[in-house]
Amino acid sequence: MQTKSFFLGFDISKLTVDYDLINGQDKSLLKGQIANSEAGCKQLQKALMVNGFKDFDLILFGMENTGSYCNPMKLFCVKNKLDVVVANAYDVCRSKGMQRTKSDSIDAFVVAQYLRKNLPLTKLYAPDKKAVELLKKLQSARSLLVKMKTQLSNHLGEAKDFFDPKDYKILEKNLKKTVINVQVSVVNLEKQMNKVLCSDESLKQNAEIMESLPGVGRQTALRLITATNNFQTISDPRKAACHAGVAPFKNESGTSRNLRPKVSKMADKGLKKTLFLAAMSAVQHCRPIKLYYEKKVAEGKEKMSVLNAVANKILHMIFAMISKKQLYEETKFQYFFYIIEIF
Repeated sequence: MQTKSFFLGFDISKLTVDYDLINGQDKSLLKGQIANSEAGCKQLQKALMVNGFKDFDLILFGMENTGSYCNPMKLFCVKNKLDVVVANAYDVCRSKGMQRTKSDSIDAFVVAQYLRKNLPLTKLYAPDKKAVELLKKLQSARSLLVKMKTQLSNHLGEAKDFFDPKDYKILEKNLKKTVINVQVSVVNLEKQMNKVLCSDESLKQNAEIMESLPGVGRQTALRLITATNNFQTISDPRKAACHAGVAPFKNESGTSRNLRPKVSKMADKGLKKTLFLAAMSAVQHCRPIKLYYEKKVAEGKEKMSVLNAVANKILHMIFAMISKKQLYEETKFQYFFYIIEIF
């Protein structure tokens, strides 16, 4: 990456974007507010040029990851081939030190400072594949509908035991149709996701490889594809394990040296849940995994700790299969349960 002389930080909200341009000495050179839209981005571009900042190659743009609110600015930067960083909000917060005042303009300055401090280690934003982006949106909608269906079904189940029978029949008559309609929408979304998956040969191939491992189904494969940008953004299984929250870390302080390792709460909870479900299924249907699980439980390990280890091993196996473009074969992958010991 080319050496940068200026750092432009954005604080993005739903309707507006506050910006602050600083130099290498943290001196604020240009600040303001624009609309969070394509028109607002063009207004910023014009303001920079009017104030003499015409060489955008000398500017490093940056923002916190605030989900879909970032999309207009990200699309603008990618379209104009600008160097932009989409940073983890927690990482930015930890970098600012003690601060008593908070406002959107101050937050934009903090982001700009973060870019200046972390320039050597900065990783530029690169958009995901279009098919992966679409899968993420469909996956999010499916998760929302599944959660809604579960809530409605649980409410009906509890009402049956505690409501008056006549009242329950009225409630059931109205809610049962909604539950059925939600389930139909879930099925339609899954069909659309499969259609998108099959439209891209690399996505389809990787999904087939992953699904050859007993316990790994279509939803697990899709979750891993979207979490890793089809194994391009995250290509190291150890990093993937950290991202999913299934990698144990030391837990020591002062004289407390014998504490058990713990997994970090800073993780993709959706991916972790999916991997745990895959681990529970693999324990029943994959012979090496089943033997490993039974062996560890017999040694006195807690079942949830062993399931976490199984989820970690499944992740390592999947990455090995993807890198070799090889379907699962028990004789070739059983060494994972004899050589790699997590606990």
